[in-house]
Amino acid sequence: MHRLLLASAAVLGITLASEARAGCAVTPLASLPIADTAHFLTLSGAIDGQAVSLLMDTGADTALITPEAAGRLNLAADPARVTQIIGTGGPAGISPHVLIGRLALGALAVEHLSAPLGALPAVPRVLPPVAGLLGADLLSRFDLDLDLPGRRMTLYAVAEAGSGGVPCATAVLPPWTGPFDTVALRRLGDRLIAPVRIDGEPASALIDTGARSILVSTQAASRLGVGPDQLATDAGGITGGVDLRDVSFHWHRFATLQIGTETIRNPVLTVSAFSEQADMLLGAPFFATRRVWLSYATGRMFIQRAAAAR
Repeated sequence: MHRLLLASAAVLGITLASEARAGCAVTPLASLPIADTAHFLTLSGAIDGQAVSLLMDTGADTALITPEAAGRLNLAADPARVTQIIGTGGPAGISPHVLIGRLALGALAVEHLSAPLGALPAVPRVLPPVAGLLGADLLSRFDLDLDLPGRRMTLYAVAEAGSGGVPCATAVLPPWTGPFDTVALRRLGDRLIAPVRIDGEPASALIDTGARSILVSTQAASRLGVGPDQLATDAGGITGGVDLRDVSFHWHRFATLQIGTETIRNPVLTVSAFSEQADMLLGAPFFATRRVWLSYATGRMFIQRAAAAR
């Protein structure tokens, strides 16, 4: 659920094959098991030949490596690059970078990657240990078929057939059976924003698989008539982000949350202050019972509820 701003990064060495489909080349590059551990979404990979787990975080601007992992993996410093870290509470200082020679995700390899160092406030206890996270700077290079009910994520290259990477002018549909919704998205840098409705009122939602709940900003809640006095009667607690600042939150029951054609009734959403250009964070619990295709190439999200899949 955090945001990172990358001063500069270079991701080189991705080789794509082409397979024509309706005017577009839609090419599967890697299919990976994905785990949902208490709404931490983790993928297995390898950094410079050493096995690691990585959080999958579409809400983060860039990848992140923890200092502990950098030491364990013997990653060299990148003196040419730094990152301004911005967490839920705002700016939180400048972070140095480390160099990753090769990041392997299944059959996909990415070479010559520079990533900032930063602590993660919490990680799941998995093996191999979590070394950091994959952010939107890398994930946005692909279309993502995120199938949490099936415990698998597939990365696709999507471009006009034979164009050498030109975005598709024609619509791309996921190769699924059964009905699904289509939601138009807008870009915020490398990240994705979806239109939603909360209690019938229009709002914007950052697609944030790194958030462990579905969050509504205190400002958006106030516009909906849910102010501090009402929140004070709701249960809540304290959380934090990569800025390591404590942020209070409350769980509030809203009347409806509408995404595409689906209306979720009486959802209990987390209300908290966060530093984002969106009214809410559409976090991991939303994806837990749905198959979602995030098309960075065409600016669309396709949603299939588990009961609709065949």
